[in-house]
Amino acid sequence: MALIIKYRPQSFAQFLGHHDVVEPLKSFLKNPDTMPQTILFHGIPGCGKTTLSKIISGVLKTRSKFFSFKETNVAAEGTKKVTDVIIKTTQHIQIFTLFWMIEEFDALSDNGQQALLKALEEPPANLYFALCTNHFHEVIAPIRSRAQCFELGPLSDGDILKLITHVACEERIKLSRESRERIIYLARGVPREALKLLERCPFLPPADEPAHEERKGKVISF
Repeated sequence: MALIIKYRPQSFAQFLGHHDVVEPLKSFLKNPDTMPQTILFHGIPGCGKTTLSKIISGVLKTRSKFFSFKETNVAAEGTKKVTDVIIKTTQHIQIFTLFWMIEEFDALSDNGQQALLKALEEPPANLYFALCTNHFHEVIAPIRSRAQCFELGPLSDGDILKLITHVACEERIKLSRESRERIIYLARGVPREALKLLERCPFLPPADEPAHEERKGKVISF
């Protein structure tokens, strides 16, 4: 099993960094009456948008007798299909609680996003949305203003060090000081990239190779 799957955080306690995001979410979840029904997670790839959505879903599941989790990728399914299904669901949702994670939300056309305004602003009481995007400004302003927005950026070098040290220990991977430094440098604060680099640790280019300069200023994406 790939490390990025095996070590995906399953709870807020396991989620590294982003205290300015995690603490408000934990506070919201303590009191169901304050929980926003539309959350917009945005930021660079690989920093936890999907993971946080699933953690929230897990917490809500423990509090609901009837619960359903739905995951939709707009880029894969297309604007018309996604908007039609969401609008239909909001009109006919049953007694169960539904948590709906919509990935690559910015792939919806502007017209598609406009069509969802009412559904996102006034969803049924038992329906929650987590909208995930790498491109915040491609989400139309009316939706940004209606959602509770959280930005997820790169982790600190210290948090990346904690992550790779823990996983290397669990997996019995020998990690030299030079390897740690290379992973921290190349990952650029992205935990997903750090774990992928850890998997190929023995094959990382040494520090004196040109790869060091070639990657300067580059944002790694997936």
